[in-house]
Amino acid sequence: MDRRRMLAAAIVPLLHGCYYEREYPLSWDEEVLLHDGRMIIVRVTRYFTRSTSLPWLQTNYFLKDMEIAFDAGPPWGRFQRRFIGYEVELIDTKNGDWYLKLGDATVDPRNRIVKESAPFLILVRDGKERPAVSLQEIPNFPRYNVLPYVGPREDFFRFRNTLLKWDTKMKFWRDHPRSPGDVPERRRYNPNEGDTK
Repeated sequence: MDRRRMLAAAIVPLLHGCYYEREYPLSWDEEVLLHDGRMIIVRVTRYFTRSTSLPWLQTNYFLKDMEIAFDAGPPWGRFQRRFIGYEVELIDTKNGDWYLKLGDATVDPRNRIVKESAPFLILVRDGKERPAVSLQEIPNFPRYNVLPYVGPREDFFRFRNTLLKWDTKMKFWRDHPRSPGDVPERRRYNPNEGDTK
């Protein structure tokens, strides 16, 4: 075996052990305030795709999917779901039904499970789930209550494996809006305008 082949044979196993996994999960527990004043704890996991597997290169992270888990009470018990291509923006309940607002992640959903014009999944009190038909059936919840992917990546990733308190995440969101006017408060639904935020 010539010298170059011997060198390559020695280096390849070393490089193989230095690769990143392309999928990067980021998890924490998060306080979520419901419109009726109750606070629940939601386990949040975002799945990012790295732009490269090589640690010595500049890496960008693209949000791909999001998973949530929380105690939804009977008949659901502990609800857990990974939403492919979506980021969960709101979790709230009224009259025994749970409402989950889904926004597109960085990578567009491959298989849409909610309508773009009414992006809510409803966990009905009879144990069935269905996408909302229109926004007219969605209560006017006052705010988005799940922290979106905002701010500098390094600061956002520091929440990993912590309990993210309500006041901390609201301050972080207000300090790092995604665009001018990006705030947790929702505008009330106007059937002539559709969902404005």
